[in-house]
Amino acid sequence: MSIHILSRYIVGFFLIASSLCIVAPAPPDKKLTAAEVVTRHLESIGSTDARSRVHGTRVKGVCTLTVRSGGIGEAQGHVLVASEGDRNLLKLVFESEENPTWFKFDGDKTTVSQFRPGRRTSLENFFAAYEGIIKEGLIGGTLSEAWPLLKLDAKNPKLELS
Repeated sequence: MSIHILSRYIVGFFLIASSLCIVAPAPPDKKLTAAEVVTRHLESIGSTDARSRVHGTRVKGVCTLTVRSGGIGEAQGHVLVASEGDRNLLKLVFESEENPTWFKFDGDKTTVSQFRPGRRTSLENFFAAYEGIIKEGLIGGTLSEAWPLLKLDAKNPKLELS
């Protein structure tokens, strides 16, 4: 065998060996626990010290309501999310409507607005039927002090990762 052919085999061997090292599977990442996910989530909101100093939040913004059932259309408006402790309010004011749409939990009772006396929109009916969404602080997410993950000790939820 000539040196030329032998050098090709050696170069080929190293190319194959190096490519196997490159494409070898990486070791699996450590699987996070539910507690670690919640801890990282809370730290993404702010430090423990910063979160403990917040007493009462109020967030204003713009919103768009898109109608897909019972008609087609869009309404532009403004939204207010306000909370203090377990109390929570979400208020939507649309340009095309006189009365605002709102959902609130006052710490004791959940209340949902009515489009007209005795009549609710589909959105209002949904939140009236599933008032636990408001009562448990799920509406507004991390913008609300009522967000359940902020009070794990008081709420004591069962958390699982799958």
